[in-house]
Amino acid sequence: MSMDCLLTLSLPPAQEALLTDWLFEQGFAGFSSWQGWGHTSDPSKMTLREQIQGKENRVFVALHLEAAQADRLLHTLSACYPHLNVHFWTQPVMKAGSLQDIGEAGNSLDGD
Repeated sequence: MSMDCLLTLSLPPAQEALLTDWLFEQGFAGFSSWQGWGHTSDPSKMTLREQIQGKENRVFVALHLEAAQADRLLHTLSACYPHLNVHFWTQPVMKAGSLQDIGEAGNSLDGD
């Protein structure tokens, strides 16, 4: 049985359109994105304004997929765009679904 994971990619806002367009081209139509701050010990990757603020502006993109699929995505992305400034991590997904599915037909959160 394949394990699901949440793959999160962190990148500079200037690279967001390139990455999200690429994800759509690769057939990944379901993902979430949001803006936030990254905190790094490497100021060389930060703008002067970010260095003064002590944090860098980042975009986060999260995809829920099988772990093997996440690995393939990362390898393909790295081959296509080796110079993108992307930090990533994966987390296991223990449970996922929609709230509407829970209330239907007595579905339970306890067992899968």
